[in-house]
Amino acid sequence: MVVVSNDCRRKTRRIAEAAGARVIDEPRIGLSFARNTAIAHTRGEAILFLDDDVTPDIGLLKSYAEALKDSPEAQFFGGPIRAEFTSRTPTWVESARRVMPSIWSIRDLGELTRALQPGERPFGANMLIRRTALKGGFRTDLGRSGETGLGSGEETVLFDELERGGARGRWIADAGVNHRIGSNRLTLGYIGRYHRAQAMSRLHLGGRVLGDQDSLLRLNARIVHMSLAFLITRTFRNPERWLDTWRLLNEMAGLWLWRYKLRKKKGDRKCQTDQG
Repeated sequence: MVVVSNDCRRKTRRIAEAAGARVIDEPRIGLSFARNTAIAHTRGEAILFLDDDVTPDIGLLKSYAEALKDSPEAQFFGGPIRAEFTSRTPTWVESARRVMPSIWSIRDLGELTRALQPGERPFGANMLIRRTALKGGFRTDLGRSGETGLGSGEETVLFDELERGGARGRWIADAGVNHRIGSNRLTLGYIGRYHRAQAMSRLHLGGRVLGDQDSLLRLNARIVHMSLAFLITRTFRNPERWLDTWRLLNEMAGLWLWRYKLRKKKGDRKCQTDQG
């Protein structure tokens, strides 16, 4: 077992080593850097990626080992990710689980082990990938990082490339994990940050976000309008409606931040050119 310490606290190494893990330091901040370091320091036929806040089911390793043996044609595998809330949950959480389960990496593709259909992918908190499918690693300009503000994208790009090359995956129904969700991730602030980061990741990959064709003035007006709509729907509508409004509002805020960063980069390059 390899644990990558990506600017972690000192006790991380002590805890991991006491559990028998080999700890590798990766000073470059970012999930993709950490994962690529793990790939470089392992030798197995396949690599199992788990988040640091999950508890694997007893028998998870056995289930994945059997899947590797029984399905040599599959290049990637995934299993259930169940939310385990560690504190009292707000009343709207159940609605959020239904309409936006990816916020807490909840994944449930059924109780039967089966082939994954095109577009069905495992989530990063519980996924097994053959080494041959990881030759290029994860893109380091994508994925969670405190420096870029992006929220994801590295897994999407990897699985898109694998599927275009004909690779297929399997859903392993009895290889599940419990994903601990603390009170800090049960706030509208957290949900807002998540959707802003997701929107910026989508734009980075050339995708679309509501309002991306608008002028900055028009975009500001949209954000104000959506803010008022959120306040109204939260007062009179069911949670699923106002949660969707909150999502749209924060995606537009992500678009605004993305444009600001692009303008700042252009300004920095102009300053460097003028100085040169």
